[in-house]
Amino acid sequence: MDKKALLAVMISLGIWIGWQKIYLEPYQKNAIALQQEQEAARRASLREENKAIIDAIGIAPKSVMEKKVNKSAGIIANKIAPATGIIETSSYQLLLTNGPNFIHGWKLKDYYNSLEDKNDSITLSLVSGFNEQIRLRIPEEKFNNFNEGNWSDFSKSGANTYSAKMYNIGIQAERTLEANNDGYFADIKYKLKFSESPPAYVFIDLFGSPQRANDKEGSIFGQAPDKVHLTYRDANTRDTYMGANLTEPHESSAGVKWMGIDTRYFVMAILPSKELRIDSGIQIKKEFYEGNEVVRGSLVVPTKGNKEVSIPLRVYFGPKHLENLEKADPILSDAIDFGWTSAIAIPLLKALKWFYKYLGNYGLAIIVLTFFIKVLLSPLMYKSMKSTAKMSKLQPQLNALREKYKDDKEKLNTEMMQFMKTNGYNPVGGCLPMLLQMPIFFALYRVFFNSIELYQAPFFGWIHDLSTPDPYFITPVMLAALMYFQQKLSPITVTDPAQQKMMQFMPVMFGVFMLLLPSGLNIYMLVNSITTIGQQHYLNKKFGIGKFAAKTDSANA
Repeated sequence: MDKKALLAVMISLGIWIGWQKIYLEPYQKNAIALQQEQEAARRASLREENKAIIDAIGIAPKSVMEKKVNKSAGIIANKIAPATGIIETSSYQLLLTNGPNFIHGWKLKDYYNSLEDKNDSITLSLVSGFNEQIRLRIPEEKFNNFNEGNWSDFSKSGANTYSAKMYNIGIQAERTLEANNDGYFADIKYKLKFSESPPAYVFIDLFGSPQRANDKEGSIFGQAPDKVHLTYRDANTRDTYMGANLTEPHESSAGVKWMGIDTRYFVMAILPSKELRIDSGIQIKKEFYEGNEVVRGSLVVPTKGNKEVSIPLRVYFGPKHLENLEKADPILSDAIDFGWTSAIAIPLLKALKWFYKYLGNYGLAIIVLTFFIKVLLSPLMYKSMKSTAKMSKLQPQLNALREKYKDDKEKLNTEMMQFMKTNGYNPVGGCLPMLLQMPIFFALYRVFFNSIELYQAPFFGWIHDLSTPDPYFITPVMLAALMYFQQKLSPITVTDPAQQKMMQFMPVMFGVFMLLLPSGLNIYMLVNSITTIGQQHYLNKKFGIGKFAAKTDSANA
């Protein structure tokens, strides 16, 4: 990476840090403070009136619910004792219940929260903050008491299937879950039968915590915080909201294809059947339940006035692993957030996995991928160095023009443009090829930062997890040293002393920038710098740049 590319990166970094510090952080603090004030006023009002029911995750606080149950003789299900059932597949263990929430626990067998403890498996609670998920809710007054108690006839009806029923005033309901043994998903089906006019909509709820005990903060150096997000894909767009930053409700009725609660590497998602995707919507809200913040994401299903309603769903809880996501449904592949770099990032990820298949180590796969990318981009490097060599040879004449017309800027610009045109030099020629490489760098950043393949993947020695920063900062320090050496090989095209000092300081700044980024990305940059130094040495010799300039000139003489 030459000086111009470094300059582009540092300018981008400066803009990013400035935006974070000057705008984003103050905005978030003000929004949170305002929301806390509003919630304090709302709760004070509730206490004074002593009438309202807090509709947070679809149920009222315990004290309120007890009052409602005593007054409501129609809730037959509340007399039913709680029951649980366990389904075990090759990929996960699933805990079901006859309570209001169908799922009461989901544990992944092959993914762990820490490298040291293989008993510390990834669970729903670790990812979303709650073990209880998938709640059927009808937010209309006459159905207020529906699904507040336990369901009846809870039983295992197949090897991996459980079902239950609910009898309530004006409604009969049945729910069934069938686990899939070859993936990280299960199929759920609700059947509703209304004895009178049905509600306009029914809701299927997921719950997330905006402040989990295991939340990890980000940094000003570009590492995003690993917190709960609510993400959905509808007919128009893919959108995501960080639960901690959600300030107002969000709704969409544009035909939801999937919605979920996710973190950096794992997702709990609901996928409605293809028939439901046409008319379904989503609702995302931050609410309070017994003093605790809850972020609720709801799939909204219209009944269209039908007294009998069927709601087939597929529920996925597992890693953001491309093949596993696509196995559940191809549309779920965009649960992996590659942003605007997707068109580049996905082929790079597939290439990385292809190399891993033969090498068995993702660190080695990153090294081979780096060489492969350098070969593909070598024509751009060649063109950039050729332009830089021409610029270096024209530098004395350009300096003479600057001195001659130093008091007439307009004349200087005219003369310089005429001089470069006469000598066939394009000032953009040296910078543009390097800038064209920047999307690849950002795509690789997305791959190394978001890909579950690198989660707890070891390299060798002190690097036990390619998805986390180098624990001893060895690779960032080596990278800074190599970039400084690479800078010494580059021809000096900047004459201003202040700019020269800034260029010399850039390797240090870039090394600091890389300290808290994944070690996999550091390995890529390290190998990239080594190969670039080799290429630059060869091209310096070919074009007579730097220490080779005198030899080339004497040979031509």
